[in-house]
Amino acid sequence: MCFYSAVYGIFPRQMKYCLWEDGVKRKSIDWLKIMEKIFDITAVRSLVEEDEIDAVLEEKRDRLSELLSFCEQQKYQKWYWQR
Repeated sequence: MCFYSAVYGIFPRQMKYCLWEDGVKRKSIDWLKIMEKIFDITAVRSLVEEDEIDAVLEEKRDRLSELLSFCEQQKYQKWYWQR
C-alpha cells in the first residue's frame, strides 16, 4: 500500500470507527463536520512548491489540533484517547 492511500484512506476510516464507538450518528452535523475536516487534513496537495511544504504541514497540524479540541469538547472519548 502506498503512503498516500494509507494516510488518505486509513485515517478517515479510523475516525469513522471511533465516532461510531462514541455513538455519533452517521450523517449528523457533528459527523459531517468532523469527516469534512479529517478528509481536508489528510488530503495530499500535489501542486505544493518545495518551499511551501513546511507552511502546509504547520497549517494541517493547526487544523488537526482544532479538530481534536472540538472532539474533546464534545466528549468523544474514543477519539480523544488516541491523541
